[in-house]
Amino acid sequence: MPNAQSMIFSATVPLYIQEIARQHMRSPLMLDLVGSDSVQMPDTISNELVLVHDFARAQAQIKRFVSQNRSKKILIFCETKAEVKRYEQQSYAEFGCLHGDLMQGARLRILAEYRKPRSSMVLVATDVAARGLDIDDIDVVIQQSVRNVDAFVHRTGRTGRAGKSGRNIVMHAVDTGSFQFFQKLEESPKCRFKVCNAIMDTDGSYDAEDAANEVKNEEA
Repeated sequence: MPNAQSMIFSATVPLYIQEIARQHMRSPLMLDLVGSDSVQMPDTISNELVLVHDFARAQAQIKRFVSQNRSKKILIFCETKAEVKRYEQQSYAEFGCLHGDLMQGARLRILAEYRKPRSSMVLVATDVAARGLDIDDIDVVIQQSVRNVDAFVHRTGRTGRAGKSGRNIVMHAVDTGSFQFFQKLEESPKCRFKVCNAIMDTDGSYDAEDAANEVKNEEA
């Protein structure tokens, strides 16, 4: 069809996609509603980088935050299926776990429950939920760990949607590596982190002594 017109819509258009368009489309025109940078973070999302000693302490802090914020719609991202499946054994909250081993029917049932306005479910997922998850009322995204810029951007974008404010909490176990990855995030997509050693309460305060006691109890 010599006069056919192709139109592509996407929340993000990374450089490699732009290159594919230039190679296979005739005089492509891109309309960018965000800006000239390859990716940018919405101003409606606050970003917190929480430094912990190790994975166990990260788990303890997530448990504390989830337990004290049951009214919020929370989405936890993990790097692996094994990390997601650990939450299936936890009882301090109702967890809906999404990963690659789950049948489509089971995924749809979990998402249907999570979408309910008054649902108390906490969704836990690998990057299977980082793209295409159309839920506008997610209050908090917790990234248990993250290694890839593209994954970070798409995970973060699950909150702060439709003009609402959102909160992005990134856990970093200092025994797993340096801060070079987070320095890269500050360069592009120009993400500004509030760095702390504990997840802040919603009012901006945090009882460090209580947090230390909780970590000790987890290790006991």
